[in-house]
Amino acid sequence: MLPLSRSDGNTFIPVNSCLLASAKESNLIRHICNIVKRTIAGKRIALAQSKVAEAMLTLLDTAVFSGLSADYVLFNCWFANLAQITAIKSRNMDVIAMKRYVICQPMVRNGI
Repeated sequence: MLPLSRSDGNTFIPVNSCLLASAKESNLIRHICNIVKRTIAGKRIALAQSKVAEAMLTLLDTAVFSGLSADYVLFNCWFANLAQITAIKSRNMDVIAMKRYVICQPMVRNGI
């Protein structure tokens, strides 16, 4: 599940969410045939089967289109890559994100 929420520092209000599913046919439990993408259900299924980064941008666009404004977008390290940050920055929003913490281990070559 990918939630989109709004906060002023004291309150936390859920705005929109998206249930995520796999786009691979072999990973689905039940195949959905004859999806009409003009309906709300069809749009939700298409959004659920899209990539997580695309779904996040779609949720942001939906919130802005419905009248919500934001000065910045806050997210964790799952979305902290250059493509996501530039996509959000192109929508005139600043980004606050956690940096991934990677422990660097020395490489051992040929038993040395």
